Amino acid sequence: MKRIPSKIVLITTSYLALQFTLHATDIIMIKVLIVICLGFLMVGLYTLGHEIVHQRISKSRFLDIIIGQMIMIPMFVDFTEYIKGHTLHHGYSTTSEDPGYVDRPNSKVVHYLFLVLHYLNLTYLVTIPIDTLISIKKNGIIKGSSHLFLIAILFGLVIYFSDFSAFLWHLLFPYIGFCFFNTTKNAAEHDYLYQGEEGNRRQNLTTRSIRSHRITKFFWSNCMYHKEHHLNPRVPYYKLPSFSTESDISYMSYIQFTFLRYKEGLQYPFFI
Repeated sequence: MKRIPSKIVLITTSYLALQFTLHATDIIMIKVLIVICLGFLMVGLYTLGHEIVHQRISKSRFLDIIIGQMIMIPMFVDFTEYIKGHTLHHGYSTTSEDPGYVDRPNSKVVHYLFLVLHYLNLTYLVTIPIDTLISIKKNGIIKGSSHLFLIAILFGLVIYFSDFSAFLWHLLFPYIGFCFFNTTKNAAEHDYLYQGEEGNRRQNLTTRSIRSHRITKFFWSNCMYHKEHHLNPRVPYYKLPSFSTESDISYMSYIQFTFLRYKEGLQYPFFI
């Protein structure tokens, strides 16, 4: 299991180095390129947080949760709630019990908002308000919205010690980049797939593995072997390729699936 802590150190160090470089440069094109790279790396941090849900990386589960929360801070994720939601996702993939799935809303305004986000490939942006509503329903308004106060404090500290442009370049723009990449990843793994079976048959029919470049495989910790992961959730990321067969992997890449989503249009339920 030493590979996971080592990779956490590597990707976290890369993330901080890019943030420092972003602070040091005033050239807009370089800033934009760094923001894109930060969004890409944040998916790497997110997939490592996901790995901690399934694997022990230390002798203390409490320490694991602390580490998971620390690396999830740039994505504004409440790690303890993420653990609960992700456990439901594995048990009830692509059903109404799966917190990652969004069904057709009654409000036309909300539907058109989803439609716009769909074509921007940014549907992951709705996770914070949706997760907050679910958490408030389960835990009450104070405990259920506590992570919003943490986000507000983080925003406030950045703006107080720097300026509003620093908030945009170091927090907001990288987060939007992360949402773009994570929407691409999540949709490719689960959208437009069969619903209605149970057990391993459900996992086999409601998840998809994606063809991907070795760079993406490295930084995103083999998350594209997603069918293999759902069938073997206790297997660490670096062993997933050995559980894969050619027939398990979709012919599509992430880019091809994104264009398929544009062609097919917004379909409910969709995965965020």
